[in-house]
Amino acid sequence: MQQNELQVLFDDFLREQQYTAGARPDTLEGYRAALSLLFKLAPDADLKSVQERSFWIGLFETLQTRTRTLNNGKQHKGVKNSTLLTYRSKWGKFMRWLVDTRQIKENPLPTISKPHVEYVDRRYLTETEIHKLLQFCQYDYEWATEFLRCRNYTILKLLILTGIRRNELLGFTLESVNMEQRTLTVEGKTSKSKLTRTIPLQRELMVELQRYLRAREDHPIAYTTNALFVSSKRNRPLGKHGLKHLADLIKQKSGVNFFVHRCRHTYAANLYAQGVSLSHVQQLMGHVDPRMTLKYGRQVTTEALRDSVEKLGNGKYVG
Repeated sequence: MQQNELQVLFDDFLREQQYTAGARPDTLEGYRAALSLLFKLAPDADLKSVQERSFWIGLFETLQTRTRTLNNGKQHKGVKNSTLLTYRSKWGKFMRWLVDTRQIKENPLPTISKPHVEYVDRRYLTETEIHKLLQFCQYDYEWATEFLRCRNYTILKLLILTGIRRNELLGFTLESVNMEQRTLTVEGKTSKSKLTRTIPLQRELMVELQRYLRAREDHPIAYTTNALFVSSKRNRPLGKHGLKHLADLIKQKSGVNFFVHRCRHTYAANLYAQGVSLSHVQQLMGHVDPRMTLKYGRQVTTEALRDSVEKLGNGKYVG
């Protein structure tokens, strides 16, 4: 099928984002998925139609009224407001590029109302859920090998106690861990923020990392890859599919609604609950913009807030 001019320009946009702006593979894939959806819902989209408000309002209407089949076979209508904002952000980036490169004169998206998103769902893991996950991974589940048990338990604990992103975890090398200084270095090339940061590690986490590294060294495969976390079957790094398979298994078998990014929310919520300053939380999380760090503050529990409120008086105002 022949591409129309809008699709050809999108390919140019992607190349610029990849080779000039240095966009990460996940970011590029997000752009591809968003535009693929646009042409699926509006196959006749072209440079003229995307400059009209009616085109975008109609697209959003289709997105919210269409019925689709989920992976579990169930029918679902529409998308969440947060998902709508994600698509809108990707489309908006491309539209701004079209204006900047003088392919179009008007970008009507800023004139169209955005949906309101309320973050009322609890995304952090409770203490009970954390204990349940660790118990499952360490003792309850029968892993195929002792190496898998050790590796997966270490990964789970590392996610919970450092709040690292998925790509950061997969990008760690043996040199990322400094045993003497008890630190873990996240390289900018693997981080969403493109900033290199050093995370101090708890003693209990260092113990697990040391145990895993011994198991890695003693493995029959005799790994030569420099990746910190490795496949249990081949001499290669643990990949995205392997980590997703692990996360899905934990979710299905542990009884906890687990996904990797929940650990990041948990880490931030626990830091806030301990009274860690915004600037320190921002640094530990690897955020460029403190406003992003503040979003994670919504996850602080009422009981944690109560402790902070109790400190206000501390007996000074007794009559």
